[in-house]
Amino acid sequence: MEIDDLYEDLKDGLRLIALLQIISRQPIAAKYNRNPKMRIQKLENLNLIFGFMARNNMTITNIGSSDIVDGNSKLVLGLMWTIIKSYQVGEIAVDGVSGKDGLLLWVKRSLTDYPTVDVTNFTSSWTNGIAFCALIHKHYPTLLDFDSLSPNDAVENVSLGNIQPSSCSFGLMEAKFGIPQLLNVADVAGNPKPDDKSIMTYEFASGVQKKKAITTICKAVAMAQRISECKTQYETSAPTLLAWYADKCQAWTAPDQTASLKSVQALLLQFNDYKRNERPQYEASFVELESVMGRWVASCKNNHRDVPTLTPSFDSIAQLRKQLQEVEVQYETACRSHVNVDFPQDESIQPCTNSADAEQALEGLRFFHEVEVGRYQQLLTRVHLAVETKLAGQTTAASAIARVNATQIAFTATLERMQGLQVRMKDTLEFQRHVDGVVKAMRLTTQTLKNDMELLDETIDAQNVHAIVLDDSTGDEEAALVAMKAAFEADVAPLVESTVVSVFAAELESKRETLERAHRDTELLALDAFGRRVDVLKAKVDAKLAELNQAVTDAQRRVSLSVEFAKVATKMVELAAGISTQVLSSFTQNVDFCADSPNLSSIDLLY
Repeated sequence: MEIDDLYEDLKDGLRLIALLQIISRQPIAAKYNRNPKMRIQKLENLNLIFGFMARNNMTITNIGSSDIVDGNSKLVLGLMWTIIKSYQVGEIAVDGVSGKDGLLLWVKRSLTDYPTVDVTNFTSSWTNGIAFCALIHKHYPTLLDFDSLSPNDAVENVSLGNIQPSSCSFGLMEAKFGIPQLLNVADVAGNPKPDDKSIMTYEFASGVQKKKAITTICKAVAMAQRISECKTQYETSAPTLLAWYADKCQAWTAPDQTASLKSVQALLLQFNDYKRNERPQYEASFVELESVMGRWVASCKNNHRDVPTLTPSFDSIAQLRKQLQEVEVQYETACRSHVNVDFPQDESIQPCTNSADAEQALEGLRFFHEVEVGRYQQLLTRVHLAVETKLAGQTTAASAIARVNATQIAFTATLERMQGLQVRMKDTLEFQRHVDGVVKAMRLTTQTLKNDMELLDETIDAQNVHAIVLDDSTGDEEAALVAMKAAFEADVAPLVESTVVSVFAAELESKRETLERAHRDTELLALDAFGRRVDVLKAKVDAKLAELNQAVTDAQRRVSLSVEFAKVATKMVELAAGISTQVLSSFTQNVDFCADSPNLSSIDLLY
């Protein structure tokens, strides 16, 4: 894709989109008209371009899409200058100064060794050609004799006395620096106010030059960028590091003398974790900060800049770091002293409740005896030797030796108590391991009892007195209930006693004292819960036996009532038979009487 006519080829927006995507390395839009024919399609493409430029903070004044489509030459050139200024001149940054001012600062620094050259702008400072020649001489001193140049001969300076265009300063720039010749001699030499845009866009800062000087604008920009990065990194890390050192100086304060051993041990564990994990990170940050500070100060000095004011100062951070190191030593010494002296005397030590706790405690005592004791004994020996040698003959020697001896006596007494505690802890560990075996056996027994109790529950529930139906052949309900009761008393109830109640008492409840001595609270709670379950089963057996007794009693009462009812019924039958005989005899007599008295009516006969 090429541009032959700037005003015509930009109308559809395709070349502008391609240009901006190349120099910005960003997509203009996901979709656009790739073959615009109509005016509205071209305007849509250009609107996408102007939207992209607005999002990238490119100032566009009084230029619209219709101006580009209409080929307004002045506004098209203005648009191109905006793009050049944003992506070529705008990207230049020196010491935090960007764009036009940054480029001017670079020129001034490049010409520091040329006191006769004064560049203050991009117009009149360039008319005599001295500035161009000075820049060439700065990077290629052998190309021209700078001392022979006169500020009064502008044309000679720009053309260097040669007629050939390739021999003028512009030609040398193209030949030696790879910078295309954008201007003619007449555009600059003698012109009281050459076009500053043309001067600025002369590609001294181009990154595609094959032969660029060591101190080109890229080097200046890189140097400024390094200094800026050092500044940013220091100003970001230094306050954080200072605050961390200050916080830790306050955090590591010695524990109170009345603190329990367990709490001090927890503090020591926390401190050891801090030394292993947290502190190394900040120590590395301190070393990195020191390196950044050194690079920042050295870069400023080497480039003739003022030495930066460090906020906060590195000395204050280093002083706090030293203070923290002293605080850490004091804190660890105080904690270890508390542990070493008070451990055997502390009555608040919680008893071991399992073999794992006992093993851990015994390992801690073993470590103390094998490692810490030797270290402290060596330290006491060194102190004693130092007192005897360095304080010999002094008035304070006797009191110092007395203090050392007192410390040695206290340490020896503590060591003896620690050894006694170690022996007791070994016994505790052995006992806890024994209890572990007891608990394991109890768990197996408990599981077996649970299975047996489930079967017994089902057996008890199967003794249903309401399910008994009178045997049609015998009709003896009482006998069936008596048989069920007898079977329950002979089989089920003794089975509950022998397989559950007795086993629970012999193999579980008997271990209660052992569990209490071992402080096995969890197992004790489980034992209590299982005991309640056994009591429920026993109560269920008693309830079922009472139900069977009541059922037998009720059946016996029903049989007794049936016999009594049968007797009453027999008497009633006999009585009814006698009454019937009497009635029949009386009726016969009446019939005979009626036969003798024909005048009686049937009604009279009835009566």
